Amino acid sequence: MEVEFFKTTRGDSPVENYIEGLDDKKHTKKIIKELEQLEEYGLLRLLQTHDAKKFKYCKNLYQLTVIWKKVGSRMLFSVFNNEAWILHAFTKKTNETPRNEIKIALNRKKILMKELNLRNKKLK
Repeated sequence: MEVEFFKTTRGDSPVENYIEGLDDKKHTKKIIKELEQLEEYGLLRLLQTHDAKKFKYCKNLYQLTVIWKKVGSRMLFSVFNNEAWILHAFTKKTNETPRNEIKIALNRKKILMKELNLRNKKLK
């Protein structure tokens, strides 16, 4: 499974910016390792190991959790055509995922779905 990062219309990648902006480089390496495992083993394995979870009330939205020294990074992603699209990343400080973080991911998912549909139409 390929791992792709959501990009804004300007070409920025908010998730890559988040990862690169972390103060602790070991935390950054751990996130990259989790993303590599998603790429190598796929979603099912991460769901089985509980490193990832599906949101109950959001279709095709998952959360990948990386904890390093009590700092919890979360990456919200969706899967399309065997590609995991990392939509949003943030530092989680509570047990529940804040609704505004989910809204950001869902808005980006909507944008991405339009882009992917346009791309598929051009290929036909």
